[in-house]
Amino acid sequence: VGSVGLSEAVANSRWGSGAQRTGGIVAASTSPKDRRIM
Repeated sequence: VGSVGLSEAVANSRWGSGAQRTGGIVAASTSPKDRRIM
């Protein structure tokens, strides 16, 4: 959960979009590779 939280913060800072941020959380929960693609 901690790792996903960090990924969320990085994704949020990087994209700055609610929709993209949500997609990042879902992808992070599935696979780190998928999150990077998102």
